[in-house]
Amino acid sequence: MNLIAATTTSKGLKVKCMLDKNEYPKRIKITKEEVEELGIIRNEFHGEWNYTFKPKKEGIE
Repeated sequence: MNLIAATTTSKGLKVKCMLDKNEYPKRIKITKEEVEELGIIRNEFHGEWNYTFKPKKEGIE
């Protein structure tokens, strides 16, 4: 987290982070259609970590 917290950009972006200690349900199943509605666009560099959500459902931006 220290590495993330120390991140800045040439445009002045500052990053704050904290550890989320909440517990969340595991192995929740969603349909292929629900995944497609999320509009996940994976980056070429480590797409498993770097991705953007562009929802395809009308009215969601």
